[in-house]
Amino acid sequence: MKKILLTLAPAIILFASCKTSNIQEPEYREIRNVSIKDVGLLKTTAGLDLIYYNPNNFGVQLNEADGNVYVDNILLGRFSLDEKIDVKKRKEFVVPATLKLNNLNAFINHQEIWNKKRQRSA
Repeated sequence: MKKILLTLAPAIILFASCKTSNIQEPEYREIRNVSIKDVGLLKTTAGLDLIYYNPNNFGVQLNEADGNVYVDNILLGRFSLDEKIDVKKRKEFVVPATLKLNNLNAFINHQEIWNKKRQRSA
């Protein structure tokens, strides 16, 4: 009986402490170190560091991330993660990413983006 209790007690404590309702999304902080890697006629490639904060009491490893980049609901390109990231608990972390900008889409929509910016500042 003692062996069963000694085996079950840590398992119960572990499962009780793993509440999924306490998991919070990482908080976006800022963009740093933007650099142009390659400029082409149809595509421009840039490197940048995305800074986030992990508010959780546990760390994780980020293996893969990608997504679309929008400015005022206009698709400008895609970003992807450059390397695996170890995210420590309750710390800021840096996500080095590669941004592939669609030059044609940016050129076609630059006037619309500029006009929206002018309307906000007026």
